[in-house]
Amino acid sequence: MKLFCIPYSGGNANVYRDWEQRLSGLAKITAIEYRGHGSLFGQDLYNSISEVCDDLIERYFRNNHEKYIIYGHSLGSLVTYELTRELRKRGCLMPEHIVLASLRPPHLLYRRQKYTTMSKDAFMERIINLGNTPREVLENEELREIVFELLYADMKLVDDYAIDDIDVLDTPISVFAGIEDHEAPEDEMKEWNKYTSKKFELKMLGGNHFFAFQESGHDLLMGSLEALLRKYAW
Repeated sequence: MKLFCIPYSGGNANVYRDWEQRLSGLAKITAIEYRGHGSLFGQDLYNSISEVCDDLIERYFRNNHEKYIIYGHSLGSLVTYELTRELRKRGCLMPEHIVLASLRPPHLLYRRQKYTTMSKDAFMERIINLGNTPREVLENEELREIVFELLYADMKLVDDYAIDDIDVLDTPISVFAGIEDHEAPEDEMKEWNKYTSKKFELKMLGGNHFFAFQESGHDLLMGSLEALLRKYAW
């Protein structure tokens, strides 16, 4: 069993480093690296979600023949949904289950304020307020520019995304969100249930947009993932 972990906007594979220690006894943890991020810094950034999916399928999924689950956080949730659709279209091995966190379902993304319409200062302030980027980033001009470039490109992927109709997956979906996250209110997160013909569950955990990487929600999420991995470990 494998667990592929897809990062949030501006994130890289390293954000899942401690997950490998916690979950390695149950699955092979593969933390996905977006092009232009982390160890691939300097490569061209993506221009669309479809471009992300093409790249990830080529590097991670096309030659995978071992059953797996995908976890996606924020931007990673949208990538996970579109990736699963594309894997089905190409006749690739499908995930046993997908886990989505901290993002409204695609048909409700229009309610999200578009980051790329903001000024640079307002954009960065909004990022800081989400709760995972230290305010010190704003004080270092060079670092601020690097972070802004990465985040702007990633946020544009979501801002430019459009959905025509809900494509129902034949894959179970588990959804998680932080109770303090205004980007993922519970009543809207429930509507992810429209995207699967299989089992659906929603859990609200303590914390904000990045609950999965904070003490308030991390252990509870890990417990849920452990139970999920055990369920499929046959």
